Amino acid sequence: MPQHPDLVRDLNIQGEDTGLTAEGSFDSEVRDCAIDGWRIFSGSTSYLTDEGISQGMFKLNYRVERFVTNDRVSGWFAGIYGSDDTISGSATGSINGFGVNGGLYGAARLDANLFADYYLGAAAGRHSFDLDFERAQGTINAEGLYDYYALFAGAALSGQFDVNDYVLAPRFGVDAAWSPGGEAWVTASRAGFEDSGALSTGEVSGLRFFGELGVADLLLDDPAVLSITPRFFCERAIGSDDNTCGMGAKLSYESRNEVTGDHVGFELDVEGAKGRQYYSVGVNVGQPMFGGNVETNVGVGANGSVDLGLSYTAAF
Repeated sequence: MPQHPDLVRDLNIQGEDTGLTAEGSFDSEVRDCAIDGWRIFSGSTSYLTDEGISQGMFKLNYRVERFVTNDRVSGWFAGIYGSDDTISGSATGSINGFGVNGGLYGAARLDANLFADYYLGAAAGRHSFDLDFERAQGTINAEGLYDYYALFAGAALSGQFDVNDYVLAPRFGVDAAWSPGGEAWVTASRAGFEDSGALSTGEVSGLRFFGELGVADLLLDDPAVLSITPRFFCERAIGSDDNTCGMGAKLSYESRNEVTGDHVGFELDVEGAKGRQYYSVGVNVGQPMFGGNVETNVGVGANGSVDLGLSYTAAF
């Protein structure tokens, strides 16, 4: 018999130098004894502005997961989304979209400290557009729609081991994605002249093998948490014909005052492969205020861009 749901709702508003983001979400989880599992319904709605784009979007997701045995969990998921974009940069107009996704996932304990997990899913969607491009010879209008289809899958082995007071968490896995290619139909017109056509992106795919070793807390006798996760990977990025291998690591630190609720966090993520380097640095400082939490974020990306953000999150 289903029990009363655990319902969590929150509202997050974040402002940056490039725009504003507001997002509300909910998550409802019901324990269903008849299937020895859970039914989880979640959703979100958001509105953002960012350098010539204003976007409203909603998402709804439904998951059912259950214990097959004491050491195995399986589930399925389904979701939909809708978006409405207003463009005011190099072009003016709108892009509207709708999409669906679904699939299977699961996890199993293979041994006392060894676990396996997997996922398999598919997604499809259709977006329509109506855009005006201002040119010296006159305004060019482009309208039409495009469809996309995709399959994605992944599997991993992970563990958790105590070694000399430290907790080590190795993880090895593979992620893959494939699409037969998107199809687009376009009609362009200017000053009474009109032309229509269709195009396809062609088949695209991506594959990534990875391994990582997380050390959960390097500061054994300190309430602050310092963690590091070195990793290696080999991949063929989506749309690329090149195979590359590389290494990276993530270093994170968090200090939280359990009495006042104030917290400070830092994260450094670096990754490098042939012809490609990536890094990001982020700092966040938060404190309770007006029944919620105010958080200031500062981030620096690999291209040298600086993101400044101020967010307020409240549960209701």
